[in-house]
Order: sequence, then structure tokens, then C-alpha cells
Amino acid sequence: MTKLNQIIALEKGVKATAETTLTKAYHEAQKPDLFAGLIRTYEPLEEDGYVLPSESKKVTAKVPSLVSEIEAAVERLIDLTLTKDTANAVAKADVKVGDTVLAADVPVTTLLWLEKQLTNLRTFISKLPVTDVADDWTWDGDNQVFRSATVKTMRSRKSEDFIVVVPPTDKHPAHVEKVTKDVPEGTWSTTKLSGAVSPSQRDTWLAQVTTVTEAVKTAREQANLAEVVDAKMGKKILDYIFR
Repeated sequence: MTKLNQIIALEKGVKATAETTLTKAYHEAQKPDLFAGLIRTYEPLEEDGYVLPSESKKVTAKVPSLVSEIEAAVERLIDLTLTKDTANAVAKADVKVGDTVLAADVPVTTLLWLEKQLTNLRTFISKLPVTDVADDWTWDGDNQVFRSATVKTMRSRKSEDFIVVVPPTDKHPAHVEKVTKDVPEGTWSTTKLSGAVSPSQRDTWLAQVTTVTEAVKTAREQANLAEVVDAKMGKKILDYIFR
């Protein structure tokens, strides 16, 4: 018996064939000359009168033929889509990680949707800011942030002074120069705060969302193994339209 995954594999080609056939017929239908033919003969009034050659133009396109092509392609697409959608309504599978069932009997259409959501979620997690590995961080539960180790740095101020470079003599005065000194004035104590997550936490989340995504893909593949019963409605619909 046909499996759902086989129907899905066929769908793209059948849809493309139907669209191509319909587009081709649509364009042909807008060229009246293709549907027009002619047979024209000339007969002189006098027996020995001048005879002109006959003229003819074949009909190169026929509406019934176009309709038949459309019916064949569209009927196949309608029936295939009905078969797929009918099977999708009953195709289900469990999302499992190891022996843990995260969700039971999930419809295949939901699994497809969930797979896309998890892909978006993984992208979000991969862009989360993480704490700088150059610092040592501890968790501050009261403020729900990370705190780095406190680093102390000295604050100083500039102080000017004068020093005697050359002492005075009985002949020359002392040579004095102005110098600037850094005088310690206080100490800065700096503690960094971070609302980011640790790199290991982000890596854990990435690994877990990847695991769940793989479980969803496996469930989808399992659901697509559901057996299908060929459903048909295309002929009746098209017969009603064209008969």
C-alpha cells in the first residue's frame, strides 16, 4: 500500500505538471488564430473563365483538446492533494527523546510547524549574550544577575613640587625645577554585573533544542510512513464543470 511519504514525494512533480499545463493552455486560449481554420475555393462563372487556386488554413488548436489536457493534469493534482490531506488528518507520531515521550500522537502537520519553530528558537539561543570568560562570575540570587570578582584600582592625583637640581654656590644661585608627582588619593573597587548567561548554559540549551528538533524530525518521518488510501474527487468536479 502507498505510504504518505511517497505521496509527498510525488506532489511537487504533479503540481508542477498541472501548473505548466494550465499556463500553456491559458496562453493558447488567448490566441484566436490558433483555433481558426479556412477552406476557400474559387469557381469562375464562365466555363473557360480564369481559375484561382484554392486557399486553406488548418485549425492548429482545439478547445476540447485543451480541456482534455487540463482535466488529466488537474484531476491528478486534486486527487493527490485530497489523498495527502486525508492522510495528514490521521498521520500521527510521538516526539521522543530516549525513553521520554515529550508529546504523544502529534499530527504530522503540527510536527512540520513545530520543526520550523524549533529552528527559529535555536537561532535565538545561538545569539544570546554570554558572560566574559576572562572574569570569574558568581550568581547573585537576590538581584538575579552574575557578579564578577571585585577588582581594586588606585586613584591618584597630580601634585606639583620643586626640587633643587644644583645647590647654590657663592657665585651661582640654586637651580630649581618643578616636578609633577602622582599622589595616591583613594581606591576604586569595581564589581561587574551581567544579565547574560554562562557560555556553558547557552551550549546546554543549544544541545537540548537540537536534540528536540531531531526528535521532531524523526517523529515526522515516522508519521509519514502512514499508509494512505487513494481518495478521488477530481473527475466528478471536472465533469460537472466541463460536461
